[in-house]
Amino acid sequence: MSYTLCTGVILWLIYGVINQNMPIILANGATLMLASTLLYFKFSFKD
Repeated sequence: MSYTLCTGVILWLIYGVINQNMPIILANGATLMLASTLLYFKFSFKD
């Protein structure tokens, strides 16, 4: 599920860069940082 979220956010980020749309770039950049942090902790603290 988290991989799917990150993949979607990366695609939206690419779309924003191609169209030079700063609100899309900023929103998806922030979301990607948070989702990446979530994935990092998910795999770092595996039981």
